[in-house]
Amino acid sequence: MPKTNPSPTLRLGILRHSLAAKRDIKEYPDDDARPLIPKGRKLAKKVAKSFSQFGFKPNRILTSPLPRAAETAAIIAKGIDLQTPKILSMPVLRYDTDPHLALRYLASLKLRGEVLIVGHEPWLGEFLSLLVFGKVGPGLPFRKCGFALSACDVLAAGRGQLIAFLPPC
Repeated sequence: MPKTNPSPTLRLGILRHSLAAKRDIKEYPDDDARPLIPKGRKLAKKVAKSFSQFGFKPNRILTSPLPRAAETAAIIAKGIDLQTPKILSMPVLRYDTDPHLALRYLASLKLRGEVLIVGHEPWLGEFLSLLVFGKVGPGLPFRKCGFALSACDVLAAGRGQLIAFLPPC
């Protein structure tokens, strides 16, 4: 069994985007373009405030480029008063990316400290399953604005420790 550092070098928050416009082929012919709705913006603000319960204040936010995830990330950044918004849009966090590929890419970034990723289901549940259990499975289902917090010394399959898994506030 690999050695683990008793003091993790990364606390990785995983957040599903907030409430978005309903799928509607007429209004949003490209489903990827759906934005947050007002209730979704309000929920994201509330979730940002709840991060303090865990002493979680990310120094960087990585987000799927889809509007509903990017908007959620921006609201979270403002809500936690991230002084220099370090939000990075990353295609590798889209819902259609292989979780193994995403994990390898994120590991190559040598992330440290506290980082938040914002994305989509069912991808997030599969990614969390890979991080914690070492394999992609059905995963834990994230509700809209659902949040998980993990810690790891090395960002690799099976090396994450699940600290919290919460529905939205």
